[in-house]
Amino acid sequence: VKPGYAPENRAAVDVAESGPATDLGDIALVPGETVQGLVVDENGDPIEGVTVRASEAGGGGMMFIAGGASVTEDEADATTGPDGWFTVSDLAPDRPVTLAFAREGYLDRSEAEIALPAAEPLEIVLQPSSVLAGTVLDPEGAPVPGASVTLTRTVNATMGNRMFSAISREDRPTDGDGRFRFEGQRPGTVTLEASGSGWQDLTLDGVEIPRGEDVLDVELRLLPGAVLVGRVTAPDGRPVSGARVAEVGSGGGGLVMMPGEGSASDGDGYYRLEGLEPGLRSIEVTHESYVRTVKDLDAKPGINTLDFEFEGGQAVRGTVVDPDGVSVPGAFVQLNPAGQRWGGPEATTDGDGRFEIAGVGDGEYGVRASADGFAPYAGDLRVRVDGAPVDGLSIPLAAGASITGRVLGIEPDRYGEIAIE
Repeated sequence: VKPGYAPENRAAVDVAESGPATDLGDIALVPGETVQGLVVDENGDPIEGVTVRASEAGGGGMMFIAGGASVTEDEADATTGPDGWFTVSDLAPDRPVTLAFAREGYLDRSEAEIALPAAEPLEIVLQPSSVLAGTVLDPEGAPVPGASVTLTRTVNATMGNRMFSAISREDRPTDGDGRFRFEGQRPGTVTLEASGSGWQDLTLDGVEIPRGEDVLDVELRLLPGAVLVGRVTAPDGRPVSGARVAEVGSGGGGLVMMPGEGSASDGDGYYRLEGLEPGLRSIEVTHESYVRTVKDLDAKPGINTLDFEFEGGQAVRGTVVDPDGVSVPGAFVQLNPAGQRWGGPEATTDGDGRFEIAGVGDGEYGVRASADGFAPYAGDLRVRVDGAPVDGLSIPLAAGASITGRVLGIEPDRYGEIAIE
């Protein structure tokens, strides 16, 4: 790198750990190109303090999005002066460049695929951005600190003869006075959603942001909500992790829950479901390994308790044996639904190497098994449950092997920091 010249990079240089120095050969620098331009507002007045960042078109340093620019926080390549002019120097002459422009109070903009050398100075017009702000209040008009406010914007676009929608979300917490603030907003219609512990979720559709104008007086009033807490257990009383608890009809049901789609039970089976409207509610709990369970509840404002125990399902029984066919006591056995490698119903073999997993829902399952002194089960045994118990499974474990070794290159007092997997 040298001022006045375009930077030159040597990619994937192979440097040996020992031996002679790596010879990079001659590195020829070529004089750099320059891009100049003027940044103005919609009235043609110059804008001072606009940061300009350059990247090679298609490079990985920045990502540009249609209608705006998202740039890294690297030092600006140029900043406009009082007259609005900027100069970006030392650009490679044979590589198109993309420029990103940003300043508080204006919408970000990018100018892509600028061929070098540039024929004439650029003129960049920045549009003013807006601020959307307001307050989250309780029914008496007191502020609600610590609430979460989400701004959702949907943009419809076409590509060829196909139409698609792009959805963006921004989240802000309310401060001690219940205030929230979204800066850098484009004109258009947005949706605001507010939520907080102990309050009903609130959705306000059709919030208009005029072009270049701030909207500062939005009020979101929350109503007292019902909070549902409890525990999810299997038919044999074991806690169920990853069960989805939600109001019936709230959507979702997949392995990955989206906002508003309920609550997942933790490793001990406990869950907490916020934002329910008080009154009669039907609550469902679902899990791939068990039959869906539904309970009705007259939810009151505040904390409500509702436990779930999965019912039905079938028993799966079998034995874990060693290479000689001898039973293995204390072995861990787990059934996992197709496409899932964890979280299914499980059991531990008794003194005779036998196991029973109760309450298994219909479907096909893979098998995991392990025991001290043995290698984990690596076979392809599949278990199919179809309305009847499954008996007589035999899961063979191979003798385990040990790997021993020595770790070098670290001080002895740091041996406790080493983990080997």
